[in-house]
Amino acid sequence: MEKLKAASAEAAAAGLRRLAPTASIPAVFRRRGAEQQVLAAALLADAGEYQRWLGVLVTAMAESKEETQLKELAQDLLGPERWTPAWGSNPWAHTVLGLDKRQLLRTAVIPVMASLGLKLATQIRDALVIAEQHVIQYTQQQQQPQPMLGVGRLGPGGLQLGGMTVG
Repeated sequence: MEKLKAASAEAAAAGLRRLAPTASIPAVFRRRGAEQQVLAAALLADAGEYQRWLGVLVTAMAESKEETQLKELAQDLLGPERWTPAWGSNPWAHTVLGLDKRQLLRTAVIPVMASLGLKLATQIRDALVIAEQHVIQYTQQQQQPQPMLGVGRLGPGGLQLGGMTVG
């Protein structure tokens, strides 16, 4: 029984080594292996492995010039342009395994695409900048003092606060 467990563990380790990114493995096969590893990391809730294999997946897709699939991945990570964390009711989840999706886009996707000369990297980076500007604007608006409503009322002689008329 112990020999069977050891052989199984050795085979699994060999399989993972085969899926590791190397120049000798065609990108299409690395992509398939990386997709499986991304899914496995998600199922196992392993954020580090998820991020690692996402990078391998993006590299394989970029090397194969699979721009449509890269754009779909980037759109999922980017989310709605005008989304902010304060909007909890929005159906888009801004994190995966505790990792911020926009941060993953910034650190794991855009640099790989840019290093391989894909023009799509610039478009995605520009969309990310716009989305982040919306978050900053929203945050700044929330920090500005809001007028107090319902404290006074406007009457014929001006603004009435309590028993006083200002105006």
